Amino acid sequence: MALLANVRVSTEILDDEPSQAMELDGPPPKSLYLGLDGGFKVVMTNSMMRLIASMAPSAELLGRTHFETAQIDSWVSFLWHSIELPCYILRQTRHLDNSHERDCVDSAALISQLKSSLGIIEAHLMKRTNEEHPYFVGELISLADISFAVSLKYHGDELATLVKRESYLDDWLKTVERTFQLDRIP
Repeated sequence: MALLANVRVSTEILDDEPSQAMELDGPPPKSLYLGLDGGFKVVMTNSMMRLIASMAPSAELLGRTHFETAQIDSWVSFLWHSIELPCYILRQTRHLDNSHERDCVDSAALISQLKSSLGIIEAHLMKRTNEEHPYFVGELISLADISFAVSLKYHGDELATLVKRESYLDDWLKTVERTFQLDRIP
């Protein structure tokens, strides 16, 4: 993200008091953070990406207009709640040793939610493609595109069977990978 925005940043592992972070409850111990002047730390990935995008307004990653900015923010929130969070829960469930704890998680409901959410995204991208716009919002790659592409890369195991080849989502991802050079993300 910083590379695309042409913004120099450095990240470190947070190993101090959680209250110094810009979050309500503080970050988990040993979290990745983006340090700011004055000792402030930003620890949530979407917050880091918003900050970086705001530091490079000419890249227009937050949109060209206030309306596009609102749309991008809505998509980033939707992606967090409807894709990233269920994927994270599914991933963590695999690591539970206690079968009772695993049984408390309704994996089928999470997968159903993911399918429904991916259907909403597919329909949106179909409409955008038919309007000859390859990205989530506007005519340029935005924070929404980057956020979702990184999420797909990170949660590949959870989403691999749900993202259909030859779909608008698959085409969109190829476009974003070419633009964003997603293969350079560890």
